[in-house]
Parts: sequence; structure tokens; C-alpha cells
Amino acid sequence: TLAVATPGLDAGPAGLEARRVDLAGLDPNHAWRAVGLDLETWPVGASAPIVLRGVGLAADALAHDLATSPVLDAQVAARAERGLLLATPEERPQTVPVPLPDEDREPGQRSPGDTGLRLTAVPTAVGMGDDELLGHAMAALDPRWVLLSASAIAGHEERVRHFARVFRSLPASHGPAPSRDRLPFGVAARTIADGGSTYLSLANDTPYPIRLEATLAVPGAAAVEDLGRGLRLSPTTVSGGKQLVLDMIPFGVSAIRINAPQARVGPVMPSPSGAVLAEMQAQYQELSSHLARLNRGPAGASCPANPGFEPASTPPVQLTGAQGPATPDGWLAIGGSGTTVEIDPAQPHAGRGSLRLSAPSPPGAAVSERFVPNVHAAMTVQAWFRSDQPDAKLRLWIEGEAAGRPFIRRSELTIQPEWAPLAVRAAEVPPGGLDGARLRFELLTAGSLWVDDLAISGEAPSEPERLNARRALMAALQAFREQRYGDFARLAASHWARHLVVTGEPTEGTADRAGMIRTGATSALPPGRRLR
Repeated sequence: TLAVATPGLDAGPAGLEARRVDLAGLDPNHAWRAVGLDLETWPVGASAPIVLRGVGLAADALAHDLATSPVLDAQVAARAERGLLLATPEERPQTVPVPLPDEDREPGQRSPGDTGLRLTAVPTAVGMGDDELLGHAMAALDPRWVLLSASAIAGHEERVRHFARVFRSLPASHGPAPSRDRLPFGVAARTIADGGSTYLSLANDTPYPIRLEATLAVPGAAAVEDLGRGLRLSPTTVSGGKQLVLDMIPFGVSAIRINAPQARVGPVMPSPSGAVLAEMQAQYQELSSHLARLNRGPAGASCPANPGFEPASTPPVQLTGAQGPATPDGWLAIGGSGTTVEIDPAQPHAGRGSLRLSAPSPPGAAVSERFVPNVHAAMTVQAWFRSDQPDAKLRLWIEGEAAGRPFIRRSELTIQPEWAPLAVRAAEVPPGGLDGARLRFELLTAGSLWVDDLAISGEAPSEPERLNARRALMAALQAFREQRYGDFARLAASHWARHLVVTGEPTEGTADRAGMIRTGATSALPPGRRLR
């Protein structure tokens, strides 16, 4: 018998096509067709090959979306001979052990006591549980075969053992998987008559615990058994039969045997708890907020006013007796007595002026007007600084808000009399960016500070990424409004819906350059103190 496994997200042509198709916003089956796999044209019948849905445990969020794609599931579920192949990414070649300087051995030679055994761990995608791919296969495919690689089982033995007890206790179904046995909440229920018994196969294809209720039209003496747990159940006698109540864990599976031929099972009714409904409602509100920020354009400037700090082309009219310099547009002086902010034409870094902050009685600060930075995940503030004395202390504040919640980051800088560039990177920007922000340059030592060539930059999605994220969020919200909670859970966890939710972290290719300072979450510790 020939068995063929569908491709996953590998490093070959199929994986490259999957990424290209995903970025283009097309259905993932286009990637299968691009590499010559079109199951709709394959033969059916006794001579048809077995088709295994090939999925893998991987840290890539796209791999998770492909493994649970209903479009790809439908093509495999339509085959009479179908199954699941759960494997892991290809192992990297082992490196040759290099001896330490104090070891007397040749390269590649094992050290004394080295047995050659290696411990490996398989990464999983964000949000993927141990049971998800197996539970999803039971719900979406109704597989006749399940093949697991040894590396996919490692570390999940108890979960796999429970799944195997349930799966092996059910008789194999014949023909394509039924298409109308998925409940709106994401639970699949199938009845199978075999010999003198009736089997009920249940699979919870959601990350939520769920209680199921069903009425069994069976004789009063018929035994009802939970084959996965090895328990005999005692359903409550009600009008029309017996009422079966089961609690299922997220992505859990269950096999119920009714010792009566052709027993009739009434509708299986899911009853999510109030906590589950509240969690979904909160997630719905969060996704709605992300979509609203994604849809609207910036409400104001994307950087503070006059970031080059150039003087006005026409000098302002000076009134007789006016005291102190005029405050530049877009900036405000706050703090100790005598604090001033002005555009200074003397010795700018570039152009015709720079921002001068004078604080004879520190602390004194220059605060910008509100602006809307076009950034997601991280925000970088760059500028040139100089002071009138060595080792002047400056505190740079980023003060913003998102969805009514404050976002505050601060960094301590040391400024010298010569112009020097400095940059502050604020990570963990809320999903979808900030609704507004202000900058505050707070001088902590007496004297003057000059700032020039201010720039705001950060990570922002490209237009294709923005369109795909918007499409995923709209589909998730629509599923929730239609009470298709199983689809809502899948779409809300998709990599495009999470694209603006997962905070950006520095990668290996973005090493700190001179003057770069990263900020994390705010700390209650005093400046200069670190937790050990």
C-alpha cells in the first residue's frame, strides 16, 4: 500500500511556496498546487494511495497555522484512506566535538565518560499545546492512521499515551469524514456503529475547557463506558433516555462506548463556563482595539514639531520689556525656577539652530507636544546632544498611551561638551502602536543642554503585512459575532492576528551600536540599582 504525506513548512520548495502564498494572502492550497500536489485530481477508490496530513512541531507560527488550516484539512478529510503524520523538523548535522585547551584528545574524539547520548528538545509554536495537533486531527480529519515520529513523542509521552488509548479504542470509520459533525464551539462529535455497540467519538478542537451534554436514547440496562479513562459512567435518567455529561480539557479527546446496537445520540450541546465566555469576550475586545488602531491613520504628526530645531524664517515680534527667550513651537519648559527652552543659533550640529534647555535649578525639562509615532513593537529615539559641562546627567522620558493605558519608559544618559549621537530603544510597545506620545528631556544637573537632529524610528509592518493582519482580525471578530467560537480561537491565535500582538525583541543581527540604549519595562528600583 502506498502512503503519501502532504508537505509542511520545510526549507525546500514547498516551504518557500507556502511563505510566498501566505504573504500574498492566498489560500494555502495554492502552495501545494505550485509543487505539483492537487488532491482533487488524484484517483479515488480501492487503488488510491493513503494520504497522510503531514504536520510538524515547530517554533514557526506559520507552521502552526498550516497544520490547522481548514482548507488543507478538507482536502485530506475528503479521502477515504486518510491519516496524520506528526514529525519534527529535520535535525541539524552534529558538530564535531572540539577539545578544550586542557584536554588531551583529538578533534572529533569523545571525551572520557562521553556515552554519545544527546538530549534534544522540540520547540513548539507560540500558543501550541501538547495535545493540539492530535486533538485537531481527531476533530478535523477523523483519521484512520496516526503516525508519530520518535522525536515528536519525546517529552509528551503521557499525553500521547492517553490519545492512543482513545484512538485505538474507536473502530475505524469508512469513507470520507462527515462534513456536518462540527459544532459551532469547535467540538467534533461522531457516532460509529460497530457490532453490538455504538461508539461516540468526541474531540475538543479549542484551547478552552468545555462541558458537553447529550441525551442517549438507549435501553435502561445498556452500559455506558469511557474507554479513554477506563470508567463505567452513570448517566442521569431523563425523559427520552439518559443524559450524558462530560468535561473535556483543551484539545482533549474522548471515546464513549454504548453497549447497545444502533443507539441514538441526541445533539451534543457544549456549555462553556462563564470564565471561558469572559475570556473570549476580553480577547474579542482586545482584537477589536488592535483592528481599530490598524485601520486608522495617524491622528497627528509622527514625530515632535520641528525635529531639526530650525529657527523661524521670520523672527517673532519682540515686545519692549519682554523677558527671556521665546519658547519654540511644539515644546514646553517645565521644572525648577529659571528653566528655559529656546532655539539657539550658536554652534548647531547641523542646519541653523538647535534646542537649548537651561536649568539653573535642576531638574528642568523640555517637553514636546503630543505626536503619534508610526511604530509597532519597538520605538527608537535618536538625536545629537552636547552640554556646557562634562558628565551632565540627562533623563530621557517616552510618555505615551495605548487603549487608555499609560506607556512610560525612561533612560539615564551622560552628556559631554562635544556633539555626540545617542539613541534610546524602547521595546514592548503595545500592539498596534501608541495612540499618542510625548518626549521629555529632563536635565538633572545645573547648566545647559543642546539637542539637535531629533528622529523617531521603529518597527512598522509593511503594506502586505498590514493587509494580512487586518484580514485575519476581521475574520476572527466575525467568527465571534456568529458564535463560531472554535473558528474564533483558531483565527485569534493565527500568526497574522498575532503579528501586531507579539512584541518585537532584538535579533542577533541588530547588535548595539555606539550610543544605543535599550529600555525594558519600568522598574521600581532606584536609578543605578539592579536586581541580583
